[in-house]
Amino acid sequence: MSQDTDAPADPPAIYLREWRLYRGLTQAQVQKRFGWAEGRLSKLESGSVQPKPATLRMLARLYGCELNDLFESPPEIGDAGLFGVLQLQRLLAQARQDIAELKTLVIPRIEAIEGQLAQASTISVTAAQNADELATIFARYAARRPPAKSG
Repeated sequence: MSQDTDAPADPPAIYLREWRLYRGLTQAQVQKRFGWAEGRLSKLESGSVQPKPATLRMLARLYGCELNDLFESPPEIGDAGLFGVLQLQRLLAQARQDIAELKTLVIPRIEAIEGQLAQASTISVTAAQNADELATIFARYAARRPPAKSG
């Protein structure tokens, strides 16, 4: 004879992070899409907060899967057939876009900073030389000046 226990069962595993990555999305993109606060998706994905059914339905729609698919690991991209190929093409296009953005935004800024550092180094050397010359001028002036009278 079995007895019922009042111990709560562990909630089933939910593969939110895996499905998000499978679809090539960042946490920031998903949070922005739904207007969520930063960190909310991280809490859902880590299991520290249990998602409501409505949240799971929203995520399933976004990830292009059925609600029950979220309780299973997504298929390997190679197992996804044509969809997997299209997904890989989309990820590759995104990587190319990211690289182009790095080339146009980040690299010129790095070069500008390097130029400013080189200029600052030159300015520092010039400033040190000017300070030395000024000290020499003050020393010569002080040597020619008669001693102050006491009394």
